[in-house]
Amino acid sequence: MRPCGSLTTEGLRVIINAMKMRWWFIIFLSLLFSTACQKVKIGFSVNDDDNPFWQPLYKGMREKAQELGVEVVIRDTKLDVGIQISDIEDFLDAGCKVVVIHPHDRDAVIPYVEKAHAKGVKIFAYDTELPDADVYCGFDNEAGGKAIGAMAGAWINERLDGKGVAAILSYPPIPALDERGKGIMEGILAVAPETKIVGFFTAGLISQGLEEGKRLMGDIPDVNVVAGINDAGVLGVYRVMVDAGWGNRNIGLFGCDALAEALEAIGGNTLYRGTIYLDTEKMGRAIIETAVAMLKGKQYNRLIRYELTRVTGENYGQYLE
Repeated sequence: MRPCGSLTTEGLRVIINAMKMRWWFIIFLSLLFSTACQKVKIGFSVNDDDNPFWQPLYKGMREKAQELGVEVVIRDTKLDVGIQISDIEDFLDAGCKVVVIHPHDRDAVIPYVEKAHAKGVKIFAYDTELPDADVYCGFDNEAGGKAIGAMAGAWINERLDGKGVAAILSYPPIPALDERGKGIMEGILAVAPETKIVGFFTAGLISQGLEEGKRLMGDIPDVNVVAGINDAGVLGVYRVMVDAGWGNRNIGLFGCDALAEALEAIGGNTLYRGTIYLDTEKMGRAIIETAVAMLKGKQYNRLIRYELTRVTGENYGQYLE
């Protein structure tokens, strides 16, 4: 006879199996909880963020990401295509579900759209269109350039009797910005056709504007209009001209992005006459909202563009923080 309370071999097996099932269930729940707690990641590869323009956009992205429970990872490529490719590969390896690419070299990053799609990752092209990208977000570069140019052309007609000597600050290494620069020329000539375009100069950063401003003043001393693809480059020219004592001349400078320094200069009745306002915080929020909608299988816009608003001395105060 078995002692009271003793177990048969079969009974022990049942207990052991039950314990195993319990542990497997606990492990399953742990894995499920861990997966649920992992935030969806959205990567953003920026060509170069050495421009105050990006900070409000980042702010909008991060605030909306926090609201919707996702994570944003931002990488600055520092104008290095090798770094950008490495960052995109890191995003794909890290499990990002959406990658936003602001290309430094469009052709170099195109193959990574296909690689991303092979991993089920969605691609947003920022400011430069990429074949087969799921969403394009950013500037209408042709329309934006023409808006900058038209603003400059109106000033030329009003202040220079339609006879301007204009330099254009562009950025040929990036096709989208080169397109914007050409749009500026078209916009000026459409409004003030007698304007003499003296050339295109490469300046997308303040430091580049400082250099090109010195060159302009030395080589083309009769220049009286400078219109650029963004405020950063034009601000460089503005600083050089003011430092050289040109601040009281009948010169018009025009940019884009409505940076605080540009707005203050416009409001101060200086050489800086106009800019284009872009609601970058709104764009940042829209990128995240679109990404989350896409991942949830909801309807989304495949095209997200900035609204363009001209800012001059008459309305600059509305856009100062």
